[in-house]
Amino acid sequence: SHNNVHINVQNLNRAWDKIREQSDIYIRCRRCFVLFGKIVIQQITIYDKYQSCVDRVEPCRIRVPTMAKREVKENAKMYLDKFRNTYGTIKNHLLIYINKSTYDTYYFEKLFERGKK
Repeated sequence: SHNNVHINVQNLNRAWDKIREQSDIYIRCRRCFVLFGKIVIQQITIYDKYQSCVDRVEPCRIRVPTMAKREVKENAKMYLDKFRNTYGTIKNHLLIYINKSTYDTYYFEKLFERGKK
């Protein structure tokens, strides 16, 4: 039930098709910054439809206004329903956390540099 698979590719459609059949959500990292070597700031988008992630669809920006006429509210709700039916659920998130990993992501770069000398 909690068997997540993480893949890092430039284009999502390069990943294995068989894994795609088993996926429930797709996460696209739009930006990632590391401050002071430990503080990570990530901007991600979560999709529940594969094609929306491949197409890099942005979340719907229309909100149902609380203080509006009934007709305006109904039109906004209809637009939101149409968007969700077409593209699925799309949400942007900002993650800020401290990286506690001791994994050296530059290990092979250092290894190959030493090998050239």
